[in-house]
Amino acid sequence: GLRTLRAEEIGDSMYLFYQQRLARWISRVEDHVSAAPAPDWAAPPCALAPGACAGYIERISMDSADGVAEFSRTWFDPAVCRYSSRMSQ
Repeated sequence: GLRTLRAEEIGDSMYLFYQQRLARWISRVEDHVSAAPAPDWAAPPCALAPGACAGYIERISMDSADGVAEFSRTWFDPAVCRYSSRMSQ
């Protein structure tokens, strides 16, 4: 059956979690970076106000069988942080 997953079980690396707990190996990642309005649900501690111009990332991760393993959307304030992506095997 289904069980509840707690945030502290995941750790700092989602892909390591996928590998160790779900037996899914991420083999390829595509990031599309642009600008977009912050979502309506933006709220503290996020520095972005809903609708404010923000950095925006859409990520698609593929597993070793070329299946989609992850899709994510991330908004960020480029005045506060910068986007960086690293993947090694």
